[in-house]
Amino acid sequence: MGSERLALPAPYDLAWMTWYLSAHAVAGAERYENGRYACAVRTPDGPDVVVLDFDSRTGEVVVTSERSGRPAPELLMRVRSLLDLDTDAAAVAEHLAQDPALAPAVGAAPGVRVPGALDGWDLLLRTMVGQQISLAAARTHLARLVAALGEPLEGTEDYLAAEVVYAVSHEGARHLDDVLTRRTRISIETFDRGTASARPAAALMAGVLGWDDSRVDEEVDHYLRRVEAERQSQQKPTDQEADEARVRAPEGPWAV
Repeated sequence: MGSERLALPAPYDLAWMTWYLSAHAVAGAERYENGRYACAVRTPDGPDVVVLDFDSRTGEVVVTSERSGRPAPELLMRVRSLLDLDTDAAAVAEHLAQDPALAPAVGAAPGVRVPGALDGWDLLLRTMVGQQISLAAARTHLARLVAALGEPLEGTEDYLAAEVVYAVSHEGARHLDDVLTRRTRISIETFDRGTASARPAAALMAGVLGWDDSRVDEEVDHYLRRVEAERQSQQKPTDQEADEARVRAPEGPWAV
């Protein structure tokens, strides 16, 4: 899929930056785990998940777009802003060290950067919410805002488009029925069993997995047939007949 590498200009306090990303991660929108930071973002091409890998290469961060692989220049600029890569840290340290009160702290922590954000509105909202409450409380309130205001998956108001992308990019989902029945609970929590969400979800998966239109059609058709088989099973008078109806649900062509 491809990726881009961004140099971390020396001096750069990577431990401080990764602590910040981990400590401030908002459930439903961000995750920091095993040296990798993942964040749902909105791009001109639609919802995406940008992944920053801090562990694979010394002195660099590897940036990947889960939608397209290699991130667009516009997204890279946003990552540079988040990580404060364009600040001349040496010049800043030299200036601050002229103050006798600050000099010891500057010398003790070289390369400390000021974290930015991937989105200006995100930075504004975090600043407003976190002004006079604890970090834990701010994360809780921001997670509630994500759940209430995040871009919903078409066909359901209770799930975000980014959740589908994340299920593929970080949880290993490879088929539509897996996403709708197990990675999420759309198939049992929506009145139509997820049939209205099937094609929008498959389109999001296609952007990550490289499916063509034919594969999208196959995945959607397979899921709709499985839903219909489940509906038919519920009309059967006995458990045995219901089980037989479910078993008759067709497998996708990839299972042959």
